[in-house]
Order: sequence, then structure tokens, then C-alpha cells
Amino acid sequence: MKNKFLFLPMLLLIVAIVSCGEDATPSTNKVAADPVLAFSSSAFADGDTIPDKHTCEGINWSPALSWSGAPVGTESWAIIVDDPDTEPTLGYNWNHWLVCNVPASVTSLAENQTSLDMQTIGALVLENSFSYTYYVGPCPPAKSEHTYEFTLYALDVATLDGINGKSPKQVFLDSINVHKLDEKMFSGTFSR
Repeated sequence: MKNKFLFLPMLLLIVAIVSCGEDATPSTNKVAADPVLAFSSSAFADGDTIPDKHTCEGINWSPALSWSGAPVGTESWAIIVDDPDTEPTLGYNWNHWLVCNVPASVTSLAENQTSLDMQTIGALVLENSFSYTYYVGPCPPAKSEHTYEFTLYALDVATLDGINGKSPKQVFLDSINVHKLDEKMFSGTFSR
């Protein structure tokens, strides 16, 4: 009889331990995933032909650009549009648009952004390879096709110190690389 009384409390204890374990909800330490930076143009898809109106064959308007997925700590954006196909013959990429200090709150640019438009939002446009401080569209040599890269940089500072409209591109890139949180690029082609 004593064994019967010992068995019952032990059985109840085992059932209690097992049932507590089953009812326990495992803790899930879910960490929010880092945002994924996206960058595109509504004028053309990545890898497609750039429409004439955004080139020297048209009216040289900058294409509409939009982006999302700012990394944590983003304070500003920089944009570079260049032609890497000039590297073999010139020894460097021909620059079409060099922009920095775009506020972090800006997530798009309408087409045909002038230097004044960029100044209005607090951005700085540097001199490109044409010696202009505004967008100049693709303009490859006759009878050739070039690929043009549009690159967006998320930066951890609101303004790039020491950069002005006449800063050389390498100095600009060095400053970007010091403050870069992430970058995203898409491209388009154009031929004449």
C-alpha cells in the first residue's frame, strides 16, 4: 500500500513537469532584417535602352529616379552616373552626373532635375566630365553602344566635408567610401 501512495505523487510530478514543458512557449528573438536598398528609374528597366530624351540625341533630361530601403543611419545620398566603357580608351570613366548631400528624407527625383532643383533640396552637383554642374545624358561616339551606370550611395553624414562643385571625382569617391553604408547600381545602354 505504501508503494501505491509513493507511486501516485511521483506520477503526478512527472505529468506536471512534462505538461509544463509542453505549455512553455519558446522565446523567439526575432531581429528585424536590414532593409534592402533598391534603386531604379521609371524611364527604363535595368539593362534596357535609355530613351532618347535622356541622351544627347534628345533633350538631355535626367531620368526620373526612385529608391527605398535606406540602411539604418543614412543621413544623405550621393548619385553618380557614368560611362565605364570609356575606361579602355580614356583611362577613366566619363562622368555624366555627380551629386551628393541629397537629404535622407528624399527618396525620388523627378525627371529633368536642374542644378537649381538640386540646390533647392540642399544637394550639391559637382562638375562632370563635360565641365558642367548638371546632368548630361549618354553620348557615345558615333556607331558605338555604351553602357551607363547609375549608382546610388547611402551615406552616414548629411554633407560630405571638403567636397565642392570643382572637387575631382577621385576625391569625391574617396569621401563617399569613408561614409558609405550601402550602394545600389542599375544600368542602361545607348548607341548612336
